[in-house]
Amino acid sequence: MRLSRSASIVTVCCGRSRSIPPSPYVILTNEYGSLSQGPPAKPGPGYELVPDLGYYKLHTSLVTWEEARNTCSQEGAHLAIPRSQKEVNVLLGLLSRHPKIQDGELNKYAFTGIHDQYSEGQFVDIFGNPADMTALKWFPGQPNDGGKALQNCIGLMREGKINDIYCHNKLPFLCEQKIQPAPVVDGSAKNQICVKGKFLFSVFDLYLVMSRRTASWTELEGQE
Repeated sequence: MRLSRSASIVTVCCGRSRSIPPSPYVILTNEYGSLSQGPPAKPGPGYELVPDLGYYKLHTSLVTWEEARNTCSQEGAHLAIPRSQKEVNVLLGLLSRHPKIQDGELNKYAFTGIHDQYSEGQFVDIFGNPADMTALKWFPGQPNDGGKALQNCIGLMREGKINDIYCHNKLPFLCEQKIQPAPVVDGSAKNQICVKGKFLFSVFDLYLVMSRRTASWTELEGQE
């Protein structure tokens, strides 16, 4: 198995330097080897990596919610599902770079991946799972569904709150792709050496392999 040149990522994620003594090591490789699954599709251009969270992008084109969902999917991502205040702040930061995308009241909003189109008042994410709303704050008086049970998509407002809005509105939208734990070949938890560091990697182009033996960086870089 060839050691990927990208293995230096390990030194960052685990808080180590190249001068570390021989120790259990992690190999990042671009080869499938014995791994059981491949990486998710790589997002399209314009996505920004936020460490520990994922890749994010604001589309300023004005489209319906369904069109937004399709666009994110075509880029190997999905409409953003904010699950923490940190993630909300990331999305608001993207919006703040474009203070005026369109005229009027709708300039306040961007589509997210949360909706209640299946059952009124039962908010789910883009995958149909019950939406975790703990980090989200409703605008006062919301959700009111427009009074006619028609406002079924959730928009993130520039001020940080959310509101139920019409899915046929044409709005900018936020896409994301989460960083996923990489597949592990022999991976019981006891073999994971970066317990105190970050054990999450972007696996768009890389795989993760654990080893019980020890080796120096020189040995690793020459390994086939």
